[in-house]
Amino acid sequence: MGKKEIKFRNLTKDEVEVRIGGSGSLLLYKTARVDAEVLDETVGQANWQKKFYQVKNTMICSVGININYDEPNKEPLWVWKDDAGDDDYTMEKVKAEASDSFKRAGFAWGIGRCLYYGPKMKLPDNLKARANDKSNPLFLDVSELEYDKNDRISKITITTDWGKTIVYQWANGRKVSNPTTPTTTTTDTEEEDLGEPLGNEEREFLTAYVRNLNNEQYNNFFVWLEKQFGTRKIAELTKVQGKKAVAILKNRRK
Repeated sequence: MGKKEIKFRNLTKDEVEVRIGGSGSLLLYKTARVDAEVLDETVGQANWQKKFYQVKNTMICSVGININYDEPNKEPLWVWKDDAGDDDYTMEKVKAEASDSFKRAGFAWGIGRCLYYGPKMKLPDNLKARANDKSNPLFLDVSELEYDKNDRISKITITTDWGKTIVYQWANGRKVSNPTTPTTTTTDTEEEDLGEPLGNEEREFLTAYVRNLNNEQYNNFFVWLEKQFGTRKIAELTKVQGKKAVAILKNRRK
């Protein structure tokens, strides 16, 4: 049998998350939901599976793919790749280990592997105080993400304050100067909207969206909501935040 490779697409900016690591480093990562969606999209729901086992109290996930997924007349041929997980920065321990090991097994298959080879990014000194400030939390977003012909990150922009402030920018093989620069000018209307309560249309969309989630997706949604907007309650979102949340979720469905 000749060599057969499975090519996974690059992750979009909305599929890549950012967290603050030691010494203010900015670390890129993906969620387990992203791995599941990319696997479904690439090989189909019936052509991949995952199993968990432990070695010396370490959770390990094994992801198997039927590499004959695109040849339905052939017998399934399962190939497995494994990796271990930890619970350094996520939710409840067992679930965190399972999720982390699944994501790492996804890396072993090549899903989002380019995140390992991204630029070394650091939080600007003038924003480090906000990293632990619960009254003015520093939620980070990837607002731009591009790749070169070798599937390496060629451009990335990290922002905060819902896209209004650039935290870090990389392009053309180097860091772009002048981080923490406002990316947009807020109009008077926008300033008025910032404190307005959530609109009915956005509330109905988000409520319906949550109803269709399984338990793991449900938990991940509210972790994401808190990371993005500082609350786990849909009703506490402002009008501007609600519109952004709906836009992000609709874009993920495309």
